[in-house]
Amino acid sequence: HLRSGAGVPGGSHVYPEQAAAGLWTTASDLARLGLAYVAAFQGRPGALIGPDLARESLRAEHGRGLGFGVEAPAEGAVIEHGGSNHGFKAHWFVYADGRGGAAILTNGDRGSDLIVEIEAALADVYGWDYGAQEQRAVAAADVDVLARIAGRYAPAPGASGAPVELAAEGEALFASLALAPRTRLHPASRRAYFTESGLTFTLSEDERTLRVEPYGWTLRRQDGLAGAASTPR
Repeated sequence: HLRSGAGVPGGSHVYPEQAAAGLWTTASDLARLGLAYVAAFQGRPGALIGPDLARESLRAEHGRGLGFGVEAPAEGAVIEHGGSNHGFKAHWFVYADGRGGAAILTNGDRGSDLIVEIEAALADVYGWDYGAQEQRAVAAADVDVLARIAGRYAPAPGASGAPVELAAEGEALFASLALAPRTRLHPASRRAYFTESGLTFTLSEDERTLRVEPYGWTLRRQDGLAGAASTPR
């Protein structure tokens, strides 16, 4: 399904990259894969791969191991992998020590938002670090401020970053980034906003500059139309 809830025109896509995008599976089979890797990490006889290769797969460079992402929360290593095709979002993870994991498959382009919520709930129930969400206080929204700061922000020529468009809809503020789904921003103060995925957007005192962390982007407002809310196209 599209983010609107409508079905993908023409139904599920068939991709030419069969290894990367043509595999169909189930959450149960992915869970079995996780258990197979746990057996390998623990050196059990007859495991899917040998213990040496299993240990090598956990040696991460730039957050990636052999075929998987590798996270290292304080309580133990986690291997993970996401999936994203048109109309589908998925995520799979397992603790290397076998304490748990999950395979979450969704049939919608907004599935990533749901996956974050599910993993946060699992972390809360089972006491895991992985997927746990930081608790932050949400300030009251000022509709006049939201309408005033709505607009397009972009990096200076040669600077790092990507354009961001802020859109105000009543007491709600949304951010649209290139190649990313439209995201709700929650106010921490009049000038600071955050997303549930951990991004922060901080405006300068004159509301002309937008800082996006943890990306380290400094973006300048591109329009001079104070008070005009912008709607992403």
